[in-house]
Amino acid sequence: MKFDNTLSDLYKDFRHIRRDDVYAQIRFYERHADELIHLNHEEHFTVSCYYANALFAAGEFERYLEIAPNLLERSIIEDIQFVDGIDVYLHNLENIAIAFLKLKNYEKAIKIAVQLYAVSGRQKKYGLLLKKILKSRRPKVILNLFAFAVLMAILWTAAEIGRMIILEPFYTQIAGITGLLQIALLNASLISVFAAAVGHYLYVGRRYRKLIRK
Repeated sequence: MKFDNTLSDLYKDFRHIRRDDVYAQIRFYERHADELIHLNHEEHFTVSCYYANALFAAGEFERYLEIAPNLLERSIIEDIQFVDGIDVYLHNLENIAIAFLKLKNYEKAIKIAVQLYAVSGRQKKYGLLLKKILKSRRPKVILNLFAFAVLMAILWTAAEIGRMIILEPFYTQIAGITGLLQIALLNASLISVFAAAVGHYLYVGRRYRKLIRK
């Protein structure tokens, strides 16, 4: 099928938009959507990929999720793996997982991340993405325990400095009491770290291993 020069020029105009100007890409695509559908398959697919990427970059995650699955399907049916050197399937699977994460749809994000990890040949960066999503599902108390442990460690350090510089030279009796306080602070810090580590393993580590073994 032969396409007229206007449509070819339209494609060139889109490609001339700066890659980082995502809002210009969105405006152009939506203004000329009816004309763009008449481009040949490769050109239209390329424009559609850039439009999807622009929606994602602009934080329009719900709108992105409306068109991303179609891009995955088209990449398979039309046998197009790369657009400007980017693997369309892996790139959009990753963005879909992140979009679901941003929208707090954690279970769908986990499901897509597991699929991404598998089809990518178990690439490390996608395993890290899965762990990141699983971390978002941890109870808040686990993060609070880590924060509490850090606070106790800071207080212990402050007490140690004060004891060495002020109390031991001038207030020996109080220095002994401070030593007991430091022991309590250290124990609280260690217990909090241990509890947080156990919680992290139960909610992230164990589930991560279970998911990647499927």
